[in-house]
Amino acid sequence: NIFSLFAFILVLGIVVDDAIVTGENIFRHLQDGEDGTEAAIAGTHEISTPVIFGVLTTVVAFVPLLMIDGMRGKIFAQIPMVIIPVLLFSLVESKLILPAHLKHLSTGKKDFQKLGLLQKFQRFFADGLEWFVEKIYRPTLGFAASHRYSTLAVFIGVGLLVSWVAVGSDSFTFRESPVRRRRPAWPCLSELMRTSPRNTWIRSIDPR
Repeated sequence: NIFSLFAFILVLGIVVDDAIVTGENIFRHLQDGEDGTEAAIAGTHEISTPVIFGVLTTVVAFVPLLMIDGMRGKIFAQIPMVIIPVLLFSLVESKLILPAHLKHLSTGKKDFQKLGLLQKFQRFFADGLEWFVEKIYRPTLGFAASHRYSTLAVFIGVGLLVSWVAVGSDSFTFRESPVRRRRPAWPCLSELMRTSPRNTWIRSIDPR
């Protein structure tokens, strides 16, 4: 079913959000030196409210598709019938199953020389991402938060500049089509009526 496949693709980027948020919070507790079970419980409990309401609001957003009447409603109903159960199952998984797995997670790093090729590849990108977050993203975010009005002014200026470039570019200019409309080879019926000898003789007798 094409609509079921479309629903799976649509919800694919949503179902991982609650798991990512829960996993990151549990990993932060593990890095602070907490026990695996305590870190799993505390990390899941801290972000339980926003994660639950985030999933429920998404479920409510797709409920109106179940209320469409007619054949069109039967077609579009396939989308929420797939998305809603997937979201609810992902919520259960992120609250009960995922913490049970992450409590066994080890935060210590092994020697780089003892890692395999794939593990070295993963370590390289993980270390690079951590460096980017600590050295670039966190200072930039702190600067933007402490200078919010300047950040808002820069954002508005960049938006106006992009809009001006987009409106002034040739790609957004509507031009006349090179194909011109031609007159039909055969005259239309109204022209034949006006130019026929019979109508000309009638108009000469009765100008009306």
